[in-house]
Amino acid sequence: MAFLEDRANVHHLEQFFTFGAEIQGTAEEPDYIAFNLSLTGGLLDLVDYLVEVESSPYLISFSGLEIVSKGKNVFQINTVGKMYIQSNATSTQ
Repeated sequence: MAFLEDRANVHHLEQFFTFGAEIQGTAEEPDYIAFNLSLTGGLLDLVDYLVEVESSPYLISFSGLEIVSKGKNVFQINTVGKMYIQSNATSTQ
């Protein structure tokens, strides 16, 4: 997703992003696209990235967040997530 890539560049992070399957929603959860995300950089840059994504206009959730030290002041975050989407099938417009 271009938004996530842009935020990673702004915060000087190396990002690896792969999309998974598009999952049809239920009455409790809207349609979403699963993804895997890995970010590498300074700890404060990683935190700033997550804060920006959380306050973005996109509905994105992360789960299974893992933080690994990769050296002096370099960390890697590995996570899976969901990017919620509006399906044409469920749209009322």
